Amino acid sequence: MEEPRFEALYAGARDRLWSYLYRITGEAALADDLTQESFCRVFQVVDAQVKAGHERAYLFRVATNLANDHFRRQGRLRRYVAALLGGPAGADPRGAHEMQAMFQRLRPRERALLWLAHVEGYAHVEIAAILDVRPGSVRVLLSRARKRLAELVGEGEGAGAAEMTRARLLEGRGALEPARLEALEEITPRGLR
Repeated sequence: MEEPRFEALYAGARDRLWSYLYRITGEAALADDLTQESFCRVFQVVDAQVKAGHERAYLFRVATNLANDHFRRQGRLRRYVAALLGGPAGADPRGAHEMQAMFQRLRPRERALLWLAHVEGYAHVEIAAILDVRPGSVRVLLSRARKRLAELVGEGEGAGAAEMTRARLLEGRGALEPARLEALEEITPRGLR
C-alpha cells in the first residue's frame, strides 16, 4: 500500500482497531500484537487489491482473521495443557473485570459482531465483509449475540446492569459520541434499563 494512503488509514483506525481487538481477545498485550501485525499485513498489500474507501473494512477483516488464528492456536494449547495437568480446559486464571469476563464468555464471533455493530457503527454489509459471512446472516447472528449477552448480563448483574454494561464496554476506550452510546444501549436487555 502506498505510504500516504497507509498513514491516513493508520491515523484514522489505530485506536478503534486496538479497542476492537482488546474486546474480542481480553488482553491488552495481545491486542497490541494483533494491531501491529494487522497494519504490517495491510501495508504489504498492493493498492489495487483494496478498493478506495474500503481500507478500514479490509483492515478489520485482516485483524479478525489474525484473532481467529490466535483463538484456534490457544484452543489447541489449552486442551493440551489441560490434558497434561488434568484440569479444565476453559479455566481463566486472569480474574478479569466482570464485564470483560462476561464479554469473554461470548464466542469470538459474537464479540466481534457486537463490537463492530454497536461501537464501530458498521453497517451489516460491512460487517459481513469483515467477518466473511453472508450479509443476510449478519442480522440473525447479531440478534443471537445480543440475546446471549443479555442472558449473561441478566444472570451476572441484576437491576443496575444497563448502566454498568455501557460503562464497562467503554472502559479503557474513552468517551464515545452520543450516537455510539445510544447504540450500546441496544445490546442491553430492555428490562434492565
